[in-house]
This record gives sequence, structure tokens and C-alpha cells, in this order.
Amino acid sequence: MPDTRYVTACAALGLLLLPVTSLQATEVQHQFSTGFSYSAPADLSIGTVNTGEMDAFHSDFSYLLRFKTSDTYAWGAGFAWERSGFGLPAGVPLPNTVNALTLKFQNDWQFADQWNLRIDVRPGLFSDLQDIDGGDFNAPLTIGLAYSQSKTLMWVAAANVDMQRDIPIIGGLGVRWQFAEDWTLSLLLPKPTLEYQASPAATVYVGGELMGGAYRVAEDLGTRTGRPNLNDEIVSYREIRVGGGLRARLGQSVTANVEGGWVVDRRFTYEDADLQLNGDGALYFGLSLNARF
Repeated sequence: MPDTRYVTACAALGLLLLPVTSLQATEVQHQFSTGFSYSAPADLSIGTVNTGEMDAFHSDFSYLLRFKTSDTYAWGAGFAWERSGFGLPAGVPLPNTVNALTLKFQNDWQFADQWNLRIDVRPGLFSDLQDIDGGDFNAPLTIGLAYSQSKTLMWVAAANVDMQRDIPIIGGLGVRWQFAEDWTLSLLLPKPTLEYQASPAATVYVGGELMGGAYRVAEDLGTRTGRPNLNDEIVSYREIRVGGGLRARLGQSVTANVEGGWVVDRRFTYEDADLQLNGDGALYFGLSLNARF
């Protein structure tokens, strides 16, 4: 079962950080994003045993209503749905789909001329949505501290906290540096990139991406696959990609991304049951749209 003290604290933090003294917004912005990606079939193994091939389809949709209440503070609230579907060999102890169906709370505070603090909380359901109960609830938290040294150089310290994941805290130091007129190096998780602005409306990039999360599986998943100790357990899913893409501006408010590359690492970890499944490398491609107005 999840640590209820952690869940309660994270959810409360997201709510308490919302402004309670000044709800009059000077600026309102709608933010939408949606996308999908597909990873080609590749071998999946449990230890040294090859169980067959699996492919993966990822999709997501999110909406955030953002209020800027002053020159130094903005907050937002919205929702998101992320889904990963897997084409699995028979008998593999994994769910066919995992979902993150969440609310979103965002707080952005410029507390000094060159310093900015952002806190994001995502309370919601993280599971295969087969047997929904309190065990499906989680509230991952992301904290980022940014220092703008100049208009072209920004340093960032960030951490994503998910106490149900096999690696509870992921993060570290990063930088976003426009080192030439058309070139930008962005070493920020979960998607570090090297970008070249080919034109005012088009940017090409290469880099990597870290995907995944922690999800509660069905109460009978282990029984159905011959491993009853996996019933109602948490599985951590991680995928690391490298590749490149094109980001195109479609008018003033919409951008589209087309990308592709190679999945260099894919794994599923049941930490409490000491079981890990590993996937071989595979080609992937993806499309996404983002809009702000």
C-alpha cells in the first residue's frame, strides 16, 4: 500500500500553494498538449529467459489553466491522462495497459530578480485501472529551482519525487544555454536536447528522453500469470530513448513535433517481489501537438 502520509502531504501541498489571498488574475492562459508514440517489437526477457517480443504504444493528453496573478507569481490547475499499451507475449506477468489519470497543480514563483521556483503536484490514479481502490492513488511531486545568469544561460536544479517508484527521486543539476545565435543546449530532464533553429518556424533537435512511472497492477494479475506474489503489486516502468526530431510552429499558438530514434533501455521492475523484465532495443517514432493561447 502507498505511504498515506506522503500522499496526503503532497496533495495538501498542491492545494495550499494555490493563492488564497489574491485570486484576481492579470493574465489567463490555456495550455493543451497531446501526442502518441510507437515502439517496434523487440525481445522481452526475465533474467536470461526470452519470453518473446513486445511492442508499445504511448499516448497522452493534458490541459492546464494558468493564472498569472502578478509579475512574479503564477499558478495553474488542470488534468492529464497518460496511457501506455503493450503487445505482450502470452503468460508475461505484466498488465496490457498502465494509466496515469491525474489532476495537475502548478506554482511558479520568481522570488528574486534571477531566481525562480516551480512546484508541480499530480495527484491521481496510477494503475491498470482494473481494480480501482485507494492503492491506485499517488501524488508525484516535481520541484525545480532555476537561476538565470543571463538571457542566454540558465542553471536548474530539479527533482521528481515518486515514493512508489523503484528509484524514488530522479533529478540533479542541469543547464539551458543558447551558446550561438541559432543553437541551444538544454540538459534538462526528462528530455535533454541539442537544438538548432533552422528558421523562425522550424527547429531540429537531437537528444534523449526518460519515460515511465510506477503503477498498481490488478489484484489477480499474478494469479493469472503463474506468479501470485505479484497480485496487487507496484510495477515501475522505465524507457530511455535517443533520437531526433523536428519542431514546427503552426501559427502563433500551436507547435507540432515529429521525432524518431531508438529505445536503448526498457525495463519493468517489481521491487517488492525482486523481479525485473528487460526489453531489447527498438525503433520508435512519435507525433505531438502543443497549444497555448
